[in-house]
Amino acid sequence: MISFAAMAASVGLLYLAHPLTPRPWLLLLIVYTALYGLWVLFSTYASFQVLFLPDAPPIIGVVFVWVRLGMSFLILLVGCLFYLRFALDSWERGLAAVPTGAVILMGASAVGLILFEIEFLGIAASVVFNGTLGCLSVLAARKSHAAKDARTRFGGFLWFTAIVYFIVLISNIIIALVPPSPLVGVLLVIFSTGAFTLAWGTYLGILGLVWLSAHVSGRHDGSRPGLVRDFGISPRESEILTQTVRGKSSKEIAAALFISARTVETHLQNIYQKCGVTSRVELTNLHNRYVSEDT
Repeated sequence: MISFAAMAASVGLLYLAHPLTPRPWLLLLIVYTALYGLWVLFSTYASFQVLFLPDAPPIIGVVFVWVRLGMSFLILLVGCLFYLRFALDSWERGLAAVPTGAVILMGASAVGLILFEIEFLGIAASVVFNGTLGCLSVLAARKSHAAKDARTRFGGFLWFTAIVYFIVLISNIIIALVPPSPLVGVLLVIFSTGAFTLAWGTYLGILGLVWLSAHVSGRHDGSRPGLVRDFGISPRESEILTQTVRGKSSKEIAAALFISARTVETHLQNIYQKCGVTSRVELTNLHNRYVSEDT
């Protein structure tokens, strides 16, 4: 329950921070964290029932097993989408095959395990779930170090999730080969999952709190506007951004700043990439959202 509280708090803080950097990947992270928090809540009850309520109606346990399984599929799907959107500056339709394929493989393994009780398929499901999310965590973590925007804040969190996913993957394989007693197995799941999600929620909660504090203090100390600060826009890019949102053309901006129109377009493309937009209209809309928050 402590872990669930930490996850819930981090979801709330990230939701408050989302308007400061309205990115699709941040919204996916919020949903990803919320789903994991709910999964922890259901897992807590299931473990509690095994340990302390052996005489509870069997149907309750069955329902919770299927709910947890369904949420595992959602976590895998949303997690894949989050890591891919975080790591890639542009989205291509073909990339949807990654989360779709992972969900199908995990689903086939889970169905085979439940219907035919083939223990090997349980390991396969774990490999697909933890292996896919672990590899995508590494991909996103590497991108965070090269990014020049708000993504740099999440590097530590991404490396943390990558390491944990691989540790869980290896641990599940070992447990499958050398199964512990049922009680020991339940306790291992409780403490490992609880520790993982508690660290997850605490890390993101602190990150969200610092993010919000920096934004609030920035409003009062006269520092750079939130959009410029959050997306790592340089002083020259900031000048071009200001002219662009006023409706100036590239030639007009070039004449005002004594640079070539081609240089203006190059700076604009860099601004688009940093802000995650593709046009002047989207950039203006993003700028206006920041302005409305600061007033």
